[in-house]
Amino acid sequence: AIIDQFSDLFDQLEKEARAWAQLTRKKMIFRLNELGLSNTIAISQEEKPLRKSIGYKLKKQYGDLSSIGFSFSRHGIFLEHGVGKNRPVGSPAAEAAKRPWLRVVLPGQIEELANILAEQYADIAAQEARILIPGVIDTTISS
Repeated sequence: AIIDQFSDLFDQLEKEARAWAQLTRKKMIFRLNELGLSNTIAISQEEKPLRKSIGYKLKKQYGDLSSIGFSFSRHGIFLEHGVGKNRPVGSPAAEAAKRPWLRVVLPGQIEELANILAEQYADIAAQEARILIPGVIDTTISS
């Protein structure tokens, strides 16, 4: 009976995590729209345009949800940092060209996910979760 209860909790957690990831993706796209970047084209033929490239994936380990990952075309990071041809990271030109779309959305969404985990799944939440997007966000959520 207890195993069934935890199984139901894991199933519900997966549903809520998927809903959270879908909402986070929508907020990323909305932010691109706000910045006028919704039609940003790919920088190579191997990439999709940024808006169409934003996706998420729930990964499982031993049948249970273990991580949520987001993917997007690499020029999304270039926009975030303002880098490009003749605009190295940290340069005045890069600072002026920054179009933050991840660091505006993700902190609030991560806080929302932490609240969901704390309120609903404290019994099964991991001791510590790490969210890492190199150069954008590196944070830990402790239960």
